[in-house]
Amino acid sequence: MPQRRDNYINLDLPKISEPRDLIEAVGCVINSVQTGNLTPTDGSKVMSLLESCQKVFETVKLAERLDALEERITTK
Repeated sequence: MPQRRDNYINLDLPKISEPRDLIEAVGCVINSVQTGNLTPTDGSKVMSLLESCQKVFETVKLAERLDALEERITTK
């Protein structure tokens, strides 16, 4: 088995089930970097994951809006 290059990041983030939850999660990451509990490099990695999560939320929202528009068009 190849040797793992990264270490696990131990960070207590809130549950993220909607876009609004990302605000608190981002604050936790920034605070952890500011207090020295998380390195800036690890903080950047976590922020990238949160950005990916935001993109998923945006994609789902756009798909829902597109579905609604298509439904409106086909029912006329």
